[in-house]
Amino acid sequence: MSIRLGVHLPFFLASCKPSNPTLINPLVLLRFWCDGNQRWRLHEFLLGPLMGPRYPALFHYLPRPSLLNRESKSMNTNQFWRVLALMVVLLGTRLQSNALVAADGEWVSMFDGKTLDGWKINEHPESWQVQDGMLVCKGERSHLFYVAEKEPFKNFHFKAEVKTTPGSNAGIYFHTKFQESGWPKYGFECQVNISHTDPKKSGGLYAVRDVADPPAKDGEWYTQEIIVSDRNVKLILNGKILVDYDEPAGAKPFSDSFERRLGEGTIALQAHDPNSLVYFRNLQIKRLP
Repeated sequence: MSIRLGVHLPFFLASCKPSNPTLINPLVLLRFWCDGNQRWRLHEFLLGPLMGPRYPALFHYLPRPSLLNRESKSMNTNQFWRVLALMVVLLGTRLQSNALVAADGEWVSMFDGKTLDGWKINEHPESWQVQDGMLVCKGERSHLFYVAEKEPFKNFHFKAEVKTTPGSNAGIYFHTKFQESGWPKYGFECQVNISHTDPKKSGGLYAVRDVADPPAKDGEWYTQEIIVSDRNVKLILNGKILVDYDEPAGAKPFSDSFERRLGEGTIALQAHDPNSLVYFRNLQIKRLP
C-alpha cells in the first residue's frame, strides 16, 4: 500500500516584470510523493516558460501532454532534500537579480517582434508592417503611437536600432500625444534621415537643434538613444552625443502647428512618404526619476 504523501513544489514563480521581458521566467513544478518503501518519487516535471511582456506571471501551470504519464523516477530522502535545497538557492539568486535590475531602473521592451500589440496607428495602416522582428515603415504618411502604458513618460531613457535605405526619411517623436491624422503637433521629433533631400539628418532635434552629418550610413543599423531629464534632452547616436539641449524656462509653442515643448507624453514612430523605407527593432524605454 502506498502512502500518498504528496509534495508540490512550485519553482521560479517570479513575476514577468516589464523591466526585462526578454528574461524567461519558467515555472517548474516538481510533484513528489512517498511510496510504501519511504522512497520519494518524482511523478511529474513540468516546465512552462511564462512570457508576458506586460503582464505578471500567473500562479498556475498548463500540463503538457508530452510530459505527463512518464514512468516515475524514484529518489531517496537525502536526494529529495538536496534537490529542494538547490531550488531554494536558485530562487533566492533569481529574486536578488530582479531586485538589482529594479534598483537601476526598469527597461521595458516596447515591441514583441511579432505583432503591433501596444501600438496604435493613426492613419494609413498599410504603411506599417512587422517583418522578422522589425517594425517596417513604407507608405503614405502615418504615425505609430506607443499606447501600452497609461502613465505618460516625462523623464525617460529610450533606445532603438534604426536602419535607413537610400533617400528615406522617418522620425521618432517623444512627449507626444495620439492624434487621428497629420504630423504630430505635440512634443519633439528625433530625425531619422541619412540621405533624404531634407538637410536635417539623423540624430537631430528637428527644427530645434539640427544635425547635418550624422555618424551613420544607409543600409547599416545604428543605435538611437533619447534621454529626457527635467528640461534637458540628449540625443545619442551610436554612443555619440549629437544634441544636448536645455529648454529655456517659459518656452512658448514653436508655432500653431507644432508645440515643440517639453511636457510629457508617449513615443511615436513616423512613416514619412511612399518612397521612404525604414526599419526599427529592439525598442526599449525606462522611466527616470
